[in-house]
Amino acid sequence: MYADPIVASGGFVAHVGPIERLGSRAFGLVLEPHHLNFAGRFHGGMMLTLVRTACGEVARDEALRARSGVMAELLSLDCSFVSAALEGAQVRAEVDITRLTRTVAFLSTRVHAGDQVLATASSSFKIGVRQGGAPGPAGPEEPTTEGWSPMVTREPFAQRVAPVHERQDGAATKRAGFRVTPDRLDAHGRGVLHEGMSLFVADVFCGRAAVAASGSHCVTLGMQARRFGDAPAGSWVEFEPRVRHVAPSVVFVDGSFTVQDRIWLEVSSVWKVLGAT
Repeated sequence: MYADPIVASGGFVAHVGPIERLGSRAFGLVLEPHHLNFAGRFHGGMMLTLVRTACGEVARDEALRARSGVMAELLSLDCSFVSAALEGAQVRAEVDITRLTRTVAFLSTRVHAGDQVLATASSSFKIGVRQGGAPGPAGPEEPTTEGWSPMVTREPFAQRVAPVHERQDGAATKRAGFRVTPDRLDAHGRGVLHEGMSLFVADVFCGRAAVAASGSHCVTLGMQARRFGDAPAGSWVEFEPRVRHVAPSVVFVDGSFTVQDRIWLEVSSVWKVLGAT
């Protein structure tokens, strides 16, 4: 086992890891206490971070092999959660290239702990030379006014990536807000938020919305993400979940991430209602 310097250094992945590279298309994570949810199981936000990191690294490597001076940026991610893992589990993410063109990479990822499949995912990445530009708006200096308050949580992983703020705007669901700080950045020097941080926030706040809508505990069945832009370093990001449909056994929750009202990432999620028949 060896630690790839890109995966192991800097930004969000270094803060929540360590994620190590086991081969050209394989990545490993030994579950530590800070990777878990309140029930002591692999947190969905960390699972999504592992998937995003693994497929992103492979897409970037394959693109650079074909053409120098390019980078891979997430377009879409669709992850299905199959089962859970506990502290100490040796988790492995294996990536396959479905198709690679000059401008887009299509990948599939399988996450497992031994013979136990934890998740499967498909993703697509845009391949090209990144265009420079001025950073986006930074937002308010202190998001503690007008109803914002720190999110209170018992989850070890959520405590690891805190602070995240929340606000009730009269709707049934709460909005989330957080600053793009250095420990939340992509590790490749792009100066933008790593999508793993956003997917963690989506997992937490969509889950809370599903619980409120169903009146029961819920677990993640799937999460889809579609990326339209970036959240630059220093910016203030907000997330608003929306309950799309409530059925006896499942709840559908969507949501949008914005920087000063500009949508840059959207998610759709499906939640299983525990105890439902």
